[in-house]
Amino acid sequence: MRKLEECKAYFQDVFMDYLQDQDNKIEEARYRQIYNTLEWIYGEEFRKVETFWRHETLNEFYKMLSNQ
Repeated sequence: MRKLEECKAYFQDVFMDYLQDQDNKIEEARYRQIYNTLEWIYGEEFRKVETFWRHETLNEFYKMLSNQ
């Protein structure tokens, strides 16, 4: 089984895809699925880092928007 830290990049990629196309129900479902899966597998350990991962991704997303 992968360590939680090894899932960070995939989580952030899926979250970024969701942020870029929030009207797309498939992207929303992908985000919810990875979130629920990581929460189910890693529990409290995931909940502790998830906020930081999302914050990093949001910073990158807004930085990308400001460069357009």
